[in-house]
Order: sequence, then C-alpha cells, then structure tokens
Amino acid sequence: MKYQNFICPYELALKLHELGVNSESEFYFVKEMKGGETQIDSVVQNTMRYSYRKEGDLIPAYMSHELGEILPSMINVSKSKIWDDWLQLTQYFPNKDSEYYETAYVRYDVYDSQTEVYSGFGDTEVESRAMLLIDLLDKKVLTLSDLNLN
Repeated sequence: MKYQNFICPYELALKLHELGVNSESEFYFVKEMKGGETQIDSVVQNTMRYSYRKEGDLIPAYMSHELGEILPSMINVSKSKIWDDWLQLTQYFPNKDSEYYETAYVRYDVYDSQTEVYSGFGDTEVESRAMLLIDLLDKKVLTLSDLNLN
C-alpha cells in the first residue's frame, strides 16, 4: 500500500501546520531546496537525520488515527453548565450510497432532534478528518487548546 493512502495529503498537512496544529506524527514531509524552489522531497519516518533543520522544514504528515486522537470526541456547545447540547464525533465510510469518507460532528440537543452541524469529506479517512479539523479551526468552533495535542 502506498503511503499516500494513509497519510494526510501535503496541502492539508501544510494548512494544519499553518493553523498551529503541530503535534508529533509518525511521518513527516521534508521541504527541500531544489533549483531555487522549495519542494517536498520525501516523506520520512525517522526525523533524527533532519534534526539540524529549521522547524518549518518538517511538516507532520498525520495518519488517520493521529488526527482521530487530536479531535475531541465531544464538544459541549451548551449555553449552560449542564451538558444538554453537544457535538459528537462520528465517522462514515464509503458504501452504496456514498463514495466518500465523511467525518462529522453531529449535534445532540436534549430538546431537539439530532442535526448534523460540521462535516469533512475526502477520498480517504485521513483526508476527511483533516478537512473537518481545518473547517472547525477556521470557523473558530475549536481552538488549539481544545485539541488533544502532544
């Protein structure tokens, strides 16, 4: 299986990095200078040989389970101290009705029926999780302090 099938695409990994999501990952994209231009040279698992580089030269190439650990399983959106309105993390997989992966926070309100609020879609599970996380950070539904970063 190619690594592209189980790690976050570079464009999404870079966006997460720019938003401040810089948790440790099993894999990293390595920026290289070639012909005066910056390009991604490789995906590496062991970063020890790149320890001399600037921090921005290594961008976490998150795997699906790593983003799953970063995303909180529930978000309290209640206006009171009682958990009567919250978002629950849910994952949907391709099937006969949908060809895409979807990661979503579904709203549960004790006074109302469930309503889907935020979703991320992708060709892979990791892509859908990255899209959701980017959307939540862009819309300020979540902040970095809400995430499970290590």
